[in-house]
Amino acid sequence: MYEDTITEFGTALRRLRDQNEGRIDRSSEEWTKIKDLAHRFALMAGVDNYKSRQAVVTFHREGIIYCLLRNGPPDGSPPSNIVFFDILAETTFKLMDIDKKGPKGLLAFLEEQLMKEGEIPEDEIEWGPLRTYALPLSVVCLNRTCITVLENEK
Repeated sequence: MYEDTITEFGTALRRLRDQNEGRIDRSSEEWTKIKDLAHRFALMAGVDNYKSRQAVVTFHREGIIYCLLRNGPPDGSPPSNIVFFDILAETTFKLMDIDKKGPKGLLAFLEEQLMKEGEIPEDEIEWGPLRTYALPLSVVCLNRTCITVLENEK
């Protein structure tokens, strides 16, 4: 089910890229509509996060894999689907803290997938969607107080 949803979002992104000579204008009205659709899609999971927990996590795991798909070996440039991280970021509010952090959490899964990429330049704007997505995964909220979890936390 979620693979189909990811495919549909991917098709919309490809169409947008094709209309703009291979680039996606992240300030365009079309892009805003796609992100809004992703947010509304997340709302469809309902208000009980426990009931939709596994489905939401599966959507994110499949989405991470989709974002990092390549036709060849990593070459330092971002994968062509990197902007899909912006779509995933629109749905992170449905994730429970336990699914973000921990040895089996999405942040660990993302880091594991990124190991295959090799060195990622910190100042490259093309990798911005990855940072947009990773930040909410590293924030844990307790009693309305949010903290950023340190990378090398023991």
